[in-house]
Amino acid sequence: KCSHCGSSFRSLGNRNEHIQNVHNIQTYACLTCGERFDRCRDWRRHLKSNEGHQAKYILGENPDEEEPNDEKPGPSRS
Repeated sequence: KCSHCGSSFRSLGNRNEHIQNVHNIQTYACLTCGERFDRCRDWRRHLKSNEGHQAKYILGENPDEEEPNDEKPGPSRS
C-alpha cells in the first residue's frame, strides 16, 4: 500500500515504481554528496565510481519493507 495516497499494489516493486513515478520520490541517495537517484543501478554506479561515499535507502518508510542491507555496491544478487 502506498503511504502517500493509499493505493494498493500486487507487489512491492509495483508500489515502489508508483511512488517514484507518481509522487516523484527518489529512492536512493548518497549521504556523502547528497545526490539522489531513481534507479538502484545508477546509485550503485555512483557509489562505485566515488569510493568512500556512503549510501542511504530512502523509500523505507514502512517498517515491514525490506531495505538493501549493503552500504557499498557489490555484485548483483539473483
